[in-house]
Amino acid sequence: MTPETELKRAMQETDPRKRAASLAALLDRLGAVRKDVLTARDATARQLHSAGASGAEIQRLLGISHGRVSQILSGWDEHRGKAAG
Repeated sequence: MTPETELKRAMQETDPRKRAASLAALLDRLGAVRKDVLTARDATARQLHSAGASGAEIQRLLGISHGRVSQILSGWDEHRGKAAG
């Protein structure tokens, strides 16, 4: 089931307690997926850099700011708010 379908189903729940539980579960799942996607994106940025891509090219390809490219390449982990390692 897609997240959109899960959200629609949750919002159709008339019991607010059941709706709250469904929404909380969906947020937990989406948070875990988001973290995995960001980790994969950061690894790809580092791989692109190792293959000779410029910061500007990485920025364009991944749709992220110059500052975020710099953070990724320096090892800064914004998901944890500290240097990765």
